[in-house]
Formats: sequence, structure tokens, C-alpha cells
Amino acid sequence: MDTLKKAFGVPVGLSDHSIGITVASVALALGASVIERHFTLDRFMEGPDHILSSDPDEMKELVRVSHLVPLIKGSPEKVILGSERETINRFKKCLYAAVDIPVGKKITERMIAVKGPGGGILPKYMDVVVGKKTNSDIKKDHPIEWSHI
Repeated sequence: MDTLKKAFGVPVGLSDHSIGITVASVALALGASVIERHFTLDRFMEGPDHILSSDPDEMKELVRVSHLVPLIKGSPEKVILGSERETINRFKKCLYAAVDIPVGKKITERMIAVKGPGGGILPKYMDVVVGKKTNSDIKKDHPIEWSHI
């Protein structure tokens, strides 16, 4: 799926002639935009395609899976949900002012402490914060937020 999508820059799909919906389900998970499947009212009817066609119940399940896959995959954009804030604030660490930092002051590493609870700038951004000037006062033992710099 990825190879075709990247090579041609178009939506890709699967013409599925397998028994069951496993192959089609995996194709959807891999990014197929279209699934082509034979449909039958009875797999035991005469003819070569009925045995590998989907009956109404199986087709209904495939449609259900097709709606479920995008929800399971989620979005590449990761954001903090409201329901996660309490946990993050309770257990994560952030950058705190180790001293009172007045407005217009260039932040040094000595002015910063890493401690919990979270709620401010994550410690991994220490290098970004150090050297910035404050645009508001930051009181000692208060989290440093992006709006402060």
C-alpha cells in the first residue's frame, strides 16, 4: 500500500478475492482507501465467485471494520486531552523558576529547577528556554510557561 501510494501519489485499494475479511481488514489498516469485494446472498450458490464473496453479515462486518480502523489508528497530531491533564500535572516534571525572575531578564540555567508537578514547559526544552528574555515576571517556585518568554 505504502509503495503504491508513494510511487503514484494517489489513493490505493485492494481487489480482494480471498475467503473471509481478514485480508481486506489488514489492507484498510495499511491505508487502503478502497476495497473491492464480491457480494453474494449465499456462498453455496453455483458459480466460481460465490465461495469467496461476502454474504450480508460478512459485508456488514467489513463496513464496521472500515469505520473502526481510522479511529484505532488515530491522528498523527498528538495533543494533550483534557482527561490527561490531571495525570500529567500530577506525575510529570516541568521547568520551574528557582528564583524570582523579573520581566526583561535573560534566563540562565541557574534560574531554572526541574520538578513536579508538571504544567509548564517540559524539561526537554531547557536549551530553548535558557538565553530567552522574560516578557513577564516569574515568581520563584512557579512553573515556567511559554507565555513567559
